[in-house]
Amino acid sequence: MDHPKLIYILGSGAIGSIFGARLSEKYPVILIGRKNTVNSINRHGLKLKGLINKTYKLKAQEKITNIPQSTIIFLTTKVNDSRSALLHIKNLVKRDTVLVILQNGVNQEEEYKKILKCHVIRAVSQCGASSSEPGLIRFNGDSTTFVEKNGMEIAKILINVGFKAELVDNIKIKEWEKLIVNCVINGLGSILRVKNNQLADPGLKELKTDLINECLAVSKANGIIFTKNISKMIDDYIPLSANTNSTLQDLNRGKKTEIDYLNGEIVKLGKKYGINTPVNKTLYYLIKSLETNN
Repeated sequence: MDHPKLIYILGSGAIGSIFGARLSEKYPVILIGRKNTVNSINRHGLKLKGLINKTYKLKAQEKITNIPQSTIIFLTTKVNDSRSALLHIKNLVKRDTVLVILQNGVNQEEEYKKILKCHVIRAVSQCGASSSEPGLIRFNGDSTTFVEKNGMEIAKILINVGFKAELVDNIKIKEWEKLIVNCVINGLGSILRVKNNQLADPGLKELKTDLINECLAVSKANGIIFTKNISKMIDDYIPLSANTNSTLQDLNRGKKTEIDYLNGEIVKLGKKYGINTPVNKTLYYLIKSLETNN
């Protein structure tokens, strides 16, 4: 589907807005979001600041009401909102509809395939972005978006609008890489209430090492074996990222976080495989407490 008739961005958070804005340069795009965001975008456009400084004129609405032939849907909701969002469009999808999962977490694909009888493609992005107000997105980091190997047309579409995209043989490796990065950055960064690059503090090295080792033990039990040094990858990445992690953004706005699908996922799988995860468990319950108090 090199030339989709329509692209829906299902989820108008920071990442969804970045993808929606850039895709709208060459494709017909409709952004799906909450009422205040939809109203702001329809009236004033979608503003990007940072790596791109531009206002994009694209259509926004609160729900998907029709899915024509040759439609691509980028799923960018929080993971905890996905099921209800997909059930709403279950009877609207066509046989040629393509759902591109562009979310945090791991192992969602099979559940989504059961809900929607359409083609599902997994993609993993490390773009850094934050939302300060409806219709205004801070674009902080433009990293490669990894797409599973049967998603060549999706990768071509992303490259066509300026994204760096790469096909990979095993998207599960990229899912887990991002999960472990998020367990460190979102877990520690949210408790300490700091930007990502402040986690380069040498005083945190031993704690980060223990946290990463727990994640690696769980990933190995889950059949994921890394050929790269994950600790070094994270150590190299953190100083370069001035972004505020998405969990801390949610806490600051009094919203429900995705921590159940980050450090909480490691804790859950650790129990399944009989692996102790004390650092992840501590971060998980502390953030759940902050979330509840919010």
